[in-house]
Amino acid sequence: MTRVVHRPRFALTAAVVAAVALAGVLVPLAGHTQPKLPVITVSAFNPPSLGAFVPPIIKARGLDKANGFTLEMAYKPSDTYQVDYASGRDEVGGSSTFISEARRASQGVETVCLFNIFDYFAALVTSNPRIKSFKDLEGKELAADTPTTAWGMGQWFLQKSGVDMSKVRVISQGSPAMVVSMQAGRAESVWVSEPTYSVMLHGPNGDKLHSVPADHALWKQLTGLSVPLPFLGVSAHKGWLAKNKDQAQALYTAYKQAGQWANANPAEAARMIAEATKLNARALEEALKSGRLGLNVQPAVAGKDTILAALQLAMQAKQVEKVPAADTFFYTGLK
Repeated sequence: MTRVVHRPRFALTAAVVAAVALAGVLVPLAGHTQPKLPVITVSAFNPPSLGAFVPPIIKARGLDKANGFTLEMAYKPSDTYQVDYASGRDEVGGSSTFISEARRASQGVETVCLFNIFDYFAALVTSNPRIKSFKDLEGKELAADTPTTAWGMGQWFLQKSGVDMSKVRVISQGSPAMVVSMQAGRAESVWVSEPTYSVMLHGPNGDKLHSVPADHALWKQLTGLSVPLPFLGVSAHKGWLAKNKDQAQALYTAYKQAGQWANANPAEAARMIAEATKLNARALEEALKSGRLGLNVQPAVAGKDTILAALQLAMQAKQVEKVPAADTFFYTGLK
């Protein structure tokens, strides 16, 4: 005779309740997604440019996401960058220089310098063997990216070296156009900074080029200042900064980590930049190893004294109207 076992009804009910409860927990877990990271959009000059140097490393190594944000870059010609940042269309500028920000501040643009990335280096690059000094440019043609501080400082270096600029025919070209012009032999002399400098010297016809640098040694000789001149970094509109101080700190940290890693790993850093910008990896590696880049990410306020001294010189040369007050020009909240 078959024995029938009757399970108590409350046990079945408890089992059903438990199953339903478990399903209620598992369904949300299955559909759970990580919260979306805030996006920081940084504008910069088209490559080859200093503003386009560090971001590919940040992206390739995931340093933006590791610091709690997603970095999006908006590359554009130098003149478009200047207009878009000044108008507020771009709120964070990654091709920022102290002269350009001082000019904007005097025009009423609410901008503030966050951090510096590179110290100043530029050079006259030429295919003319008769040009051996800046003074030899007189009576010649020179291409330069005229809306940039690299050229603004270039004029100062040339004039302080005794060049009569009224005797130099200056043609305005962006960095990409200057590279093509020099490689094709359509331009004889150009004024460029890194990484354009290294790209030219390692490109086609590079063996036919030579340079006259405007480097730290010349800066010290002309000014007596022994500290390198901070040149290019990141600035932001004050309205953006007021609402995004945590993001400003995260952005600085990502840039600093990328800069330190690039200095320690120049070959791999060059490969990452080359993959993103289609530039010559060997040239980029040489730029890193040479020290010409002056890749040293630090709060802009850390170079305050040298920058203000340089702005005084720029004002004397009528490149800026006035020197801005330090307490409104430099952001002091970065760690």
